[in-house]
Amino acid sequence: MNENKGFLAQFIAHPIASKTLLAIFILLGVLGAFSLRQEVFPPFAPNRVDIFVAVRGATASEVEELVVRSVEQKLVELTEIDRIIATAYQDYAQFQLELVPDVDPYKALTLIKSQVESIRSFPSYAEPPVYSVPKTTGPLLLVNLYGDLPVRVLYGEAIALRDSLALLPGITQVEIEDAPEIEVAITASPEQLRKYDLRFSDIADVISANALNLSAGELSADNGRILLRGDTQAVSEEDFGELVVAAFAGGNKIYLQDVADVRIGPVESYVNSRFNSQPSFTLSVRRDKYLSLSTASERVREFVTSYQTRLGSEVGLTVWADDSREFSSRVSLLLKNGITGFLIICIVMTLFVHIKVAFWTAVGIPVSMLGALGLLYISGTEVSLNAITLFGFLIAAGLIVDDAIVIGESIHEETLAKGEGMQSAISGAHKVAMPTVFGALTSIAAFFPLTLTEGKMGSQMAGIGTVVICCLFASIIESKLVLPNHLAGKWRSGFRGLDLSKIQARSNGLLNRFTENTYSKGLVFSLRRPWLVIAFALFLLFASVGILVGGVVRTVTLPNIADYEVEGSFTIDANLSPVQRSQIADALEQSLYATSEALKKEHNLEFDPVMMNAITVDTTRIVIAVEISHRDDAPFDAHQVANLWRNKLPLMPGIESANIASGPNGDEQVAIQLSGNDLETIYAAKEEVKSYLGEIDGVVDIRDSALTKSTELLLQVNPFGESLGLTQAYLLAQIRTGFYGLEAQRVQVGEQEWRVMVRLAKNHRQTESDLANMEIQLPNGRFLPLERVATIKSTRTETMVQRIDGQRAVTVYANTLGNVDAEGVAEGIVEDFLPGLQSRYTGLSYSIEGEAKDAAKSIRSLINGSIIAVFIMFVLMAIPLKSYLYPAVIMLLLPLGFIGTIVGHLLVPIDYSLISMFGLIALMGVMINNGLLLIDQYLVNIEQGMEREKAIVESCTRRFRPILLTALTTFAGLMPLIWESDPEALWLVPIAVSLGIGILVSTGLTLIVLPVVLVLLPMKQQRSINTTSEAVFTPVKTSEVVQPSISSVKYRYSDHAPS
Repeated sequence: MNENKGFLAQFIAHPIASKTLLAIFILLGVLGAFSLRQEVFPPFAPNRVDIFVAVRGATASEVEELVVRSVEQKLVELTEIDRIIATAYQDYAQFQLELVPDVDPYKALTLIKSQVESIRSFPSYAEPPVYSVPKTTGPLLLVNLYGDLPVRVLYGEAIALRDSLALLPGITQVEIEDAPEIEVAITASPEQLRKYDLRFSDIADVISANALNLSAGELSADNGRILLRGDTQAVSEEDFGELVVAAFAGGNKIYLQDVADVRIGPVESYVNSRFNSQPSFTLSVRRDKYLSLSTASERVREFVTSYQTRLGSEVGLTVWADDSREFSSRVSLLLKNGITGFLIICIVMTLFVHIKVAFWTAVGIPVSMLGALGLLYISGTEVSLNAITLFGFLIAAGLIVDDAIVIGESIHEETLAKGEGMQSAISGAHKVAMPTVFGALTSIAAFFPLTLTEGKMGSQMAGIGTVVICCLFASIIESKLVLPNHLAGKWRSGFRGLDLSKIQARSNGLLNRFTENTYSKGLVFSLRRPWLVIAFALFLLFASVGILVGGVVRTVTLPNIADYEVEGSFTIDANLSPVQRSQIADALEQSLYATSEALKKEHNLEFDPVMMNAITVDTTRIVIAVEISHRDDAPFDAHQVANLWRNKLPLMPGIESANIASGPNGDEQVAIQLSGNDLETIYAAKEEVKSYLGEIDGVVDIRDSALTKSTELLLQVNPFGESLGLTQAYLLAQIRTGFYGLEAQRVQVGEQEWRVMVRLAKNHRQTESDLANMEIQLPNGRFLPLERVATIKSTRTETMVQRIDGQRAVTVYANTLGNVDAEGVAEGIVEDFLPGLQSRYTGLSYSIEGEAKDAAKSIRSLINGSIIAVFIMFVLMAIPLKSYLYPAVIMLLLPLGFIGTIVGHLLVPIDYSLISMFGLIALMGVMINNGLLLIDQYLVNIEQGMEREKAIVESCTRRFRPILLTALTTFAGLMPLIWESDPEALWLVPIAVSLGIGILVSTGLTLIVLPVVLVLLPMKQQRSINTTSEAVFTPVKTSEVVQPSISSVKYRYSDHAPS
């Protein structure tokens, strides 16, 4: 085939085509950089549908019987649902419907809604179900509004702030978190009701009959029409208070304010929030996904600053949890490491390859990255610019250079042989076009499993695989169509005033002497003792496994890296009063301040370790979110803050459990779910599990999902009451009205719906004696105290009931300190304790949830993806090699990569985690390229009639240089990150160590072990393979053999010293 014909030659020779393509790369890349979404981390939302059903006034057991079981029966047959998690609380039910993989949650929601809406057995006082799908992205930032003002006034300010923020350009949603439900509470004492001969129902009837806004039609005539409407709707305490309850002939009136107190405000059980010790409301702000984080944040901050001046000193505003600042910090960190790695790559290339090749190869790195951004942009993919994808670009930097150097050195050889000009550029590029494409495809296949990994970690790591694949695709195009055109001109040995030929000659001389005097002699020694080498390689492999299994390198699911935020979640007794809950919250907050002061004193600091905190208090839980100092010189991290705070927590009755999280995996590091039909059996079993966990050193924050039972008084009409005609329904209706309240109406005020509730005054519904003395109206109109006509029995009832797939369940949780592996704890309890526990409790089932379950899901999908990738790589090798034997030989070398990753984790040293495995998978692609490079040259040598040992030695020494440079450039690109100490980068270090250091170790082993395996193969079989098919491509002469892999990137330069 004439290499001057065809698309490749014509494109390279065209005067402007290459330059136009380069401009397109840059243009699309810049457009993509400014158009792709910006996020700190990739969006992730569990694949599920949530349902909320309010059942006001019902206990958790009632909610379970009346709502939860009905929904479970309707949904159990839907094949789209994988698991039903239902939780019954006092007043409401929550459902988390986990879907099977790949089911569209919005389509599933339609099916689920149709099933639930068909239920007719819900109690009359149940609200319509509310359906939702979890959001994939979090808020841009939080704005806290706080001050010592009445809650209703402060809430009004929060609503005004929310409405103003929502008007900002690019701000799509502003929500008040834990917004209180507002009610109109109309409370009256029994004495007042008797004085005016009124009942609660009379008051409710007055309100519903007189406080209303109702259209009455219209007057219609030939000259127009007039609408008719009556508007006496009460919307303020004064409006309600002036409603007439009774009117007399003489003109006297009894107003509602004469009979009852009227208060408009949050319901009594609302979630109480504080910020830096003051009452507060938190507003979460979301942005348009295509508006940059920095722009959106700047707009909000500027507005908040100006808005603060209007509020005055009584109300404060603070912006915190700002994603834009974390994004900028992480981008700066990765850019710093990326630029450093790029410079190191340039230095390495300058030492060993021609300066022109080095320069345009270096230019190809950012050009290929811009091309990748363009591909991401025009493809419409959901990949965003975040810390994960930016790290993918950093990994790609060391891999991109392979294609460019192979083509550059091939063109350089042609230039030396035929002279400068376009013809040499075309010829050099044409010779290595096909092998570099196959090499790039094997690397793409190696990163393919990352895009298929499931689970939360898998969804994040998928961005790395996608970005590297796009970079390699862009590199194929850039190195074939853009680079050759730039190498067609004059070749100089350095820059003006800087001649690098002597430096390069010295570097290459050292490399050549090492290759000829050290490596080749060692190789010959190994080839004559093949079984010794194989034994040594197996020893290293088994030793690496032993190092991992024996705990020399500790295995963890995910690295336990400190965050800049600490969150304390405290379960409290469900029977506490609002005053008691507030007292506990105060004590917890004071212990946090004491922690901050202790750190400040210990390290002699001039700043406060704890910057700010926000507290939310509800009936069963207190949550304290803490932001610690971000200063680079801070001598502490979030783990230390959490541990010290844990030691300073108050010992107060009412606090049932504590969970202090200081890293990304703090909520469910160890999670053991127990389920069955008998709740008492589950409770007994979970206490044993907690006791077992308590005996393990380093396991802290042991707790369970069960809440303290609520005290309940069971009421039943006694024989005396029955004799008076009193029924259970009549009795409970009066008690419910007095204590829970009678809903008179609902009022729409703006976007809020207020419930108007009529009930007993608070001082008449506080104690058991208040209940016993409550006057019950009999059917004959008489009144008697409750204790005369009914029995009152004290008992305990569930505050919360959780069911999973129709069975009651409780989950035991625990955290681990930094030196304890959470997954190891979970595995240990499964192997050593839970089987015996199950045998002691009939009907008990257990499962591992939380971090361990998610990691198992990710590992399982990673393994499945790796199997597919290995098959693809095998096929990609078999096609150019025209053999199944040699691809199989190369595949046998992949365990050497595991040795390299273990050595890396010993040298750094860090824990071996799931993220380390991602690096190992990526390392496979580079190792396969190295194997292809060696075997290709070996086949060429055999084809030319060389003896086997000579062919092996010649191919290895000839390819030593390109293989070494591949390893060095990949390592150079990752080296700055490997030794990065910034907490924000530590979670990326394992993959950098596995790939960066792993490639150095595995390359050294490949250069020895692969030749030894070749010498052990039956020669007859090798010759039959080689005589029935050509090598990779039929060579004209040895110096022009076309190579089949990306790693051949650098091999051509071994024939010529730099000019």
